[in-house]
Amino acid sequence: MITGSIKAGKNRTALAVVALVIIIVLAVTLISGPLMSAGSSTHGVSEDDEQAIVDYLLQTGDRVGVAFPSTEWQSGESGEFVLAVKNKDANVANIYYLNVYLEGLVDVSSTVGLLSDEVDLWLTYSESIAVPAGGIETTTITVTPASGAPTGGYILRAALCQSPVDTECKHTSPNVSPSIYGSVQLSFEIV
Repeated sequence: MITGSIKAGKNRTALAVVALVIIIVLAVTLISGPLMSAGSSTHGVSEDDEQAIVDYLLQTGDRVGVAFPSTEWQSGESGEFVLAVKNKDANVANIYYLNVYLEGLVDVSSTVGLLSDEVDLWLTYSESIAVPAGGIETTTITVTPASGAPTGGYILRAALCQSPVDTECKHTSPNVSPSIYGSVQLSFEIV
């Protein structure tokens, strides 16, 4: 009789633990869903567009390419650009160093000099990209403008250098970096 009570008690405990685990999993799922989507970008690049930029680099002599999201954003929206890098060296893997910076403005009531530091805060990207010998790698550049950002067009430059010493990798005259590997423009408009 005592043995039967112990077995029944163990079964109830096991069921209670399973029920508790299910409740915790459901709670975490319900809570993390809205939080995860809150950090995602409003404008992204499709897998087809990402593959198209990789195919483009495979078919051309270009070293760097970019896939754009839609470029007209409402205040408070964000976007992701996909940068593709082709290693022209078929024998050696390389690491390229990325710098993204504000290069120009169109119909914005400010100047590049005044907005450069603010725009830097809008950018999230990996500062280095390892590319296998003869290969192509992609990386995402996320732009999250401040909610009160001035309306108008923003032109960014994504510059890649071959030297880690070149911490301010630039491809804008007169400050072209000596170790520049390639660069592309990124643009979007806040309406």
